[in-house]
Amino acid sequence: MMPVAESRKRNTFYNFLIPTLITFATIFLKLFEVRLFLSVLGDSYNGLQSMATQVLSYLNIIELGVGAAFIFHFYKPLAEHNELRVCAVFNGAKIIMRRIGYVFTILLFIAASCYPFFVKDVRNGNFSFVMVSVTIIMLGLSSLYGYFLSAPESLFLTANQKGYIQRILGLFSSLGIPLVSIFIFYSAQFYGDFNRNFLYSIILLCKAAISFISSVITVVYVRKKYPYLYRHKEEKDTSIFGMTKDLLPHKIAGLLVFNTTPILLSFFSTLKVVSIYNIYYLLISYASMILSLVLSAPQTSLGNLLNSDKLRFSRIYKVYENFSFFLVTSATVFMLLFFYPFVNWYLHDKFDYSIVLLMILFSLNFYFRNIRMPFVALIDITGNYKKTKWIAIVEAVMIFSICISGLMIFKEWEKQLMIVSLAPVISYIVYDILQMFTVNKVVLNRGFFILFVKWIFSFAVLISVLIVFVFVLPVLKTVQWTFLNLFLYGCLLVFCIGLPSGGYYLYYRTKKRAKV
Repeated sequence: MMPVAESRKRNTFYNFLIPTLITFATIFLKLFEVRLFLSVLGDSYNGLQSMATQVLSYLNIIELGVGAAFIFHFYKPLAEHNELRVCAVFNGAKIIMRRIGYVFTILLFIAASCYPFFVKDVRNGNFSFVMVSVTIIMLGLSSLYGYFLSAPESLFLTANQKGYIQRILGLFSSLGIPLVSIFIFYSAQFYGDFNRNFLYSIILLCKAAISFISSVITVVYVRKKYPYLYRHKEEKDTSIFGMTKDLLPHKIAGLLVFNTTPILLSFFSTLKVVSIYNIYYLLISYASMILSLVLSAPQTSLGNLLNSDKLRFSRIYKVYENFSFFLVTSATVFMLLFFYPFVNWYLHDKFDYSIVLLMILFSLNFYFRNIRMPFVALIDITGNYKKTKWIAIVEAVMIFSICISGLMIFKEWEKQLMIVSLAPVISYIVYDILQMFTVNKVVLNRGFFILFVKWIFSFAVLISVLIVFVFVLPVLKTVQWTFLNLFLYGCLLVFCIGLPSGGYYLYYRTKKRAKV
């Protein structure tokens, strides 16, 4: 049997490497899919899909943070190899997830029936009521598959440090959906004459079918690999609601912070503006996804370590925190330099409106959104949701208030985009500062000053790069961006930024080990 420490390191490595490779492949395909989506179906359909995705995120609020609570409850019995207790938590997850699924089904049909009335393009007669309803229902099916089929199995794999297995099992969905969409778009372009509503409906149907098959694959794998989970059906633990009442404010706040903007834009502007915002936000989402894979890979291992060696956990967490700050700052530098050519490639036929200011705002958005990752990970690992929920509420109120006020005051869509880009930056800064103070005091019983200095230093590095960027931008504007030179430019940036960063990190680690 493999030693626990060695197994933990191996799982952490796999939880980073395999999902990262899959994510890179998915993003590569999604870049083509979105570009084809815009050229074949246009901005309105892309805005509709983005808006419907955010609506479904709000419907998923009824999950109440149950998933995170069950993962936390899995940590201890898995560390103690308590088979009976693991089965009890697993069976409890199945019961609660199915109950949530029934409620979600009702809410899904209510949203599909009522929400189209609030969409500005539908009110103006520029878009079909039925198409908005169908989009919400078809995209909502993937959530239903999770609640009724694969959610408990996915939670178990994550808590058992096998998140990479879950990503491999989901490969059929993550790569299958963009591949099928690309094939359909190319076929449509080949035949030339097509009905856009029909083509869009076919794509939605394919997405729903692929998501169902992916959920079935996950269930079949867990049943075969971990048959003991299904032996003790009489053991049921549904006592996690004491934690969910503290998790719920975090979940609601997260929705308001990360998923509100496309919905608000659909109320006050057109689906075309929603689509343009989504293109700008695309790079942030993909970059955050990759960064999250790197920084969340050790999370389950740290959760396991917390229940076996608290002293070692505290020491390793501080190293993890330093590495997170370093990595987020480096990634933001890369994203800032990559932002202009990326957006120019996607929006070459759109009006150029204060693109420099927008890319700076989105880069700051990316930085402050991700610099919080070690704090959020610490809350999830320790299950300390009660004393930090007020911070999430403050952040949500701030971003929602700024967005609503700005969208009501400004009617020009360029200014509306500026406001909804600035609002997250302000709220993230407040959240980060409050979280640094609270998490250190409540969880680690550590002083605020040292961590704040590290945060300020990272931010100072970013500001220095922003100043340099002002001088680099005129050169970038002279380039005709195609996919090939965009790819070559990205490789050059990885080499110029990644090589010195990696060398510095290796030097730091070698020096630290020499002292030990």
